[in-house]
Amino acid sequence: MSNKHCILCEALSLVYWGSFSLTPNHGMIGLTNRNSAMARTFVKITLLSFATVVVAIQTGCSAKVRDYPPDNPGVGGGNATGGTLSTGGKSSTGGTTASAGASTDGVVSTGGSSSGITTGGTFSTGGSSSTGGSSVSPSTNIGGATTGGATQSTGGTSLGGTSAIGGVVAIAAHVEFTCATVSGVAKCWGFNASGVLGQSAQETSYSAVPVAISALGTSVQALSVGAGSGHACALVAGGVECWGRNDYGQLGNGTTADSYAPVQVTGLTSGVLGVATGELHSCAFLNEEIKCWGDNTSGQLGVSGIQGATTPVAVGLSGNIQAIALGGLYSCALVGGSVWCWGDNSNGQLGNNSTTNRDVPVQAVGAGLNVQVITAGRAHTCAIANGSLLCWGQNADGAVGDGTTTDRWAPVQVQGLSSGVQAVTNGTFHSCAIINGAALCWGWNPDGELGDNSTITRLSPVPVQGLGTGVQAITAGYSHSCALTNAGTKCWGYNHYGELGNDTTTDSLIPASVQGL
Repeated sequence: MSNKHCILCEALSLVYWGSFSLTPNHGMIGLTNRNSAMARTFVKITLLSFATVVVAIQTGCSAKVRDYPPDNPGVGGGNATGGTLSTGGKSSTGGTTASAGASTDGVVSTGGSSSGITTGGTFSTGGSSSTGGSSVSPSTNIGGATTGGATQSTGGTSLGGTSAIGGVVAIAAHVEFTCATVSGVAKCWGFNASGVLGQSAQETSYSAVPVAISALGTSVQALSVGAGSGHACALVAGGVECWGRNDYGQLGNGTTADSYAPVQVTGLTSGVLGVATGELHSCAFLNEEIKCWGDNTSGQLGVSGIQGATTPVAVGLSGNIQAIALGGLYSCALVGGSVWCWGDNSNGQLGNNSTTNRDVPVQAVGAGLNVQVITAGRAHTCAIANGSLLCWGQNADGAVGDGTTTDRWAPVQVQGLSSGVQAVTNGTFHSCAIINGAALCWGWNPDGELGDNSTITRLSPVPVQGLGTGVQAITAGYSHSCALTNAGTKCWGYNHYGELGNDTTTDSLIPASVQGL
């Protein structure tokens, strides 16, 4: 168990964690800046019931405290990121599907990560799904041989046209839970705040092993959980269903009532190619059109003059839409190989060399016109362009990976990853990538979310222990990460709510096997 929680605060937090902010850090809680000397004094608003507010003051904790509660976390990832997800995709012809973003050399990213375009000619999305990013359809060929079809997947991928080990074809991490698609069935595990595990009733506070979301049936094409604050969405037969927290209309069904079971998003019953979740909003894209719903206080819906929407509204961006990726309070899209973003820009996460919020899309500078994958974290964004990885935005914990802790308002090169990058995923304050089949991570690491058998924050990529080959997909949440590998599904990092899926609640500094996957 992680030692970052004081005993008093741990006890107070077991029932329900609310949200409160004393700083402009969007969902972060604290009297001191999160980057100051490992913040020893910290205030949490803890809801011991939905009606009773208790303020707990943490003093003298031995490690950096968590910046916001798991049921109102901001973003994760992964994620999936952060993330975005999609299926179907856009261009070309040929195979079936890929997921969670795109891939080069046959690997796709996961959980709140990437777009589904292929580079290097090996992998593609297309008839099906992708999560943590969106996709290109049937099969794409960019500077290489045609991709030839892989099994549908979300947040993850399969190699060479076959599904991953044990039928798992995708994986996506949220702040405190994880989901995967297994032979068309969605399974989730971890913290169950607001019913995000997708059960018809909130019968348990968490699950340390995967449980099926039976209401979604057996034809799930993609899942998006990477950046949601207690909500998730799925692409099923071309339509979108969402569940969980809904106080800002982020489920898109015209109400603000939470739902433990999936509900149909109004007007999105067919023809959807990708879906993504942010902190308090969601988006989907169809043929040359993006629609978003939920909170709009930072302009993250891409529509001026409204505070929010409980049903989908059209974003003023059209063309060859290849992917969408949602961060905490912002959104991005990959359009014709170019990155466009809108919403909160306090850390330069829109990539337009400013920190001014935008309620309509603006183009990221310096990312070129040949981007194949995009991914979004809480407040940092990454893109793969011809095998090279670029990142920008919040960098206080090294999530941008350029060896510094300076926020970047425009894309910069991630150290050591100038070629051969196959997939990328953004967690809340860390990032991971696949290069030549190996997993690497960087950024915040108090709970071992980087998987290098340490709790040392890294400002540039380091190898994940034991995952030097055979990695097919990767996803990052708040304080944990997961990957699909030739040896099965692996997760590492924080595990207080069973988000590692290994039937324990013990943290792991190295990859551990998910039970049954």
